[in-house]
Amino acid sequence: MRITKNRIIVIAVMASSMISNYCFAGAWTLPEGKLYDKASVNKYTTDPDFTDMNLGNYIEYGLTDDVSLVNSIYYKKIRILTRSPAPPLPQQPPASRILK
Repeated sequence: MRITKNRIIVIAVMASSMISNYCFAGAWTLPEGKLYDKASVNKYTTDPDFTDMNLGNYIEYGLTDDVSLVNSIYYKKIRILTRSPAPPLPQQPPASRILK
């Protein structure tokens, strides 16, 4: 088997994927006493018969430099209007009449 540049790259990638390193990932916290507030409003309307409205509020407060308090409140309202009632389903004859 001949060693080529492509094989060396493949072996290096495979070897590096087997080496595990510690990864330190975490959320950023707010500095002590700081406040972050985000309000959102979304309204979707497809036609006069359907409306979808969403209200949201996200609050984050830095209790200490390492701890943040988080509160998230959402409200959703869906409105569906019909112009007229659905037509009645057609009556089917009894099964005994169909079989004869």
